[in-house]
Amino acid sequence: MNRTSCLPIHAQSRFAWLAGALALPALALGGSLPEPQVPDGGGLPGPYPNTSVSGVNVLAKGSTVFNSNVEITGFDGQGPIPWSVNRYNRGDIALRISPGDPVAALGNLNQGFIDFADSSPGLAASQAWRPGRSAGICIPTPRQNGPIDWGDGAGPFYPTAAISWSSSGPGYSLVDGSWGNGDLDVNTGSAGNPSSSPEANFSFSTVWLPYEQGWLGGDAAGPTTEGASSWTSPSAHAVGLSAGVVRWTDFPPGSAVYGGQAEVHLPGVDSLENGMIFTTSSDGSSDVNIVGVAPLEDSSGWLVSIREDSQTVAEELADSGQSEFEFVYVPFDAQGLVGGYINGSGGSKIKAAGDFTLSRTGVGTYQMTIPGKTGSDGTLLLQAAEYEAGAWTPVATRAFMSYEYSN
Repeated sequence: MNRTSCLPIHAQSRFAWLAGALALPALALGGSLPEPQVPDGGGLPGPYPNTSVSGVNVLAKGSTVFNSNVEITGFDGQGPIPWSVNRYNRGDIALRISPGDPVAALGNLNQGFIDFADSSPGLAASQAWRPGRSAGICIPTPRQNGPIDWGDGAGPFYPTAAISWSSSGPGYSLVDGSWGNGDLDVNTGSAGNPSSSPEANFSFSTVWLPYEQGWLGGDAAGPTTEGASSWTSPSAHAVGLSAGVVRWTDFPPGSAVYGGQAEVHLPGVDSLENGMIFTTSSDGSSDVNIVGVAPLEDSSGWLVSIREDSQTVAEELADSGQSEFEFVYVPFDAQGLVGGYINGSGGSKIKAAGDFTLSRTGVGTYQMTIPGKTGSDGTLLLQAAEYEAGAWTPVATRAFMSYEYSN
């Protein structure tokens, strides 16, 4: 039977999206892979995850009781490299990749509404690699459309997601094979200014894009007082990519105050014709930041604007201490790409690749179909990509996006 993926998307204005078994020509990199340093009582991880893009759909939900717990029932599709979750509570989900025993690594899920904090090396979900900024890019997307209401007294909310490098979950470092905590939590939040907590429970997807497969991207640190750019660590970027591709601009213009607004300029890339960038905040705060982009009118790059997800004023941007963000560039000619740059006012394709249809069903909502695919066959990356209408100075959109699968 021919299956079709039907995905309602919540967004507004122009946006970029992608799905598919993506690939780029692999880079010929020298050096050996790190050897896992197995602790007492631990086990080996699976193969080093540098050969393929990989995604996972995490099924998470709340309950009628509002506390620090979350229920993760399992995955609705993962691969081609398997995943695991080894620590989780409301708003903080520790993702790991390529566990040594992918089946056993699912054993700590579907345990009910709990705060799971087992850090022992014998946990199969922890016998895996920690997705890290020195080896690739990890971008989450809410996989449940709002408004979401668990009946817990917090009220309905719209989901937002970002990442943190300060995970309490253990695993193996992709840099040196050492065992320990860190790299990577997905932060799940609620837009607006909830009276209870900025953290929230909902299903989400995550995509891993390793640098060694050829992806261009990095983890940009916030600007210095003078507006200088840097990576969050010396190796937190694709090989050969200078921190100068991120250019912080003062905001408001002429203020000599930096933070919340930057431009990304990739050498030789036409931002209107050649491809798309996808971003996420990597500030690590439980109060999630959102990142909007807009292709520059001269096609030399992208404008990037960073805000708190509670911010309703378009021109109120994050300060320098909360401006850390990740980005990855996806060319339109990437092998296996299904996606494109969409005109949100009508749902038409501005630039696209692969077989899909998309229609606008209402204000900020769209229906997309991918022939022959279901929700468990893959993940979506979504990026709001437009200038904010009505702003007194150019800023990227404050829109954020989510999706969910419907049969």
